[in-house]
Amino acid sequence: MPWDHISPIHGHPMEADVDCTGQQFGAKFIVAGDFDGDALTELAVAPDADGSRGNDFWVMKYNVAGGAWQHMSPIPNHPMDADFDCSGTQFAAKFAVVADFDGDGADEIAIAPDTDGSRGNDLWVMKFNRASGVWQHMAPIPNHPMDADIDCSGAQFAAKFAVAGDFDGDGRAELLIAPDTGTSRGNDLWVMKYVGTFPRGAWQHMAPIPNHPMDADIDCSGTQFAAKFAIVADFDADGTAEVAIGLDAGGSTGNDFLVMKFVG
Repeated sequence: MPWDHISPIHGHPMEADVDCTGQQFGAKFIVAGDFDGDALTELAVAPDADGSRGNDFWVMKYNVAGGAWQHMSPIPNHPMDADFDCSGTQFAAKFAVVADFDGDGADEIAIAPDTDGSRGNDLWVMKFNRASGVWQHMAPIPNHPMDADIDCSGAQFAAKFAVAGDFDGDGRAELLIAPDTGTSRGNDLWVMKYVGTFPRGAWQHMAPIPNHPMDADIDCSGTQFAAKFAIVADFDADGTAEVAIGLDAGGSTGNDFLVMKFVG
């Protein structure tokens, strides 16, 4: 047959290839990336759980030599068998985006908390430290109440979705984040960039609009349509990525796209 299991677990009742844990938590979402820079892609899995348990991730790696999946770096004696724990605060993960934000050849994972208001635009960014073999925050904000690495804005808008791309062509991906709000405010986007070298770098706005009420980097339009989704690609073949943004609107308006390019 054309498709087959990569590494079926012998005798598994569901004929699974990967078993994250025996604990009673399903998966909420999954993302993939090469987190240790060895050219093999790993799976990062968020549990479908509330509170602090919802930001404890499993990271599963395929052992080519052994022909089986295993945890990448399990936290000793963790009650959920997690590989990394974003925070002890009571916020589950809402979504995650994977990219190489510091240009070192390994991916990091940016995670939005599932909460509203300003807290919802404070993101965790977790990095696998190849030297120590454990996960850690990429650039923790000192004394941050949510243990966040990125704080997009003090404005009361959570993150709706995010995408990543190298918008300035420097070999590092930036993180573009849409606010979860309607009307014209919903197409005012934050773009956050990691500057410096891990572990001494920090996140900052890429090109903040002076005196913008939402601290945005991009204002797509003054029309009353929020961003619905976005996709990143190099549309003009100049070596830098652009972002195409779909509008949260019906009718013909809903198939009109905004395409934004960094020209700085």
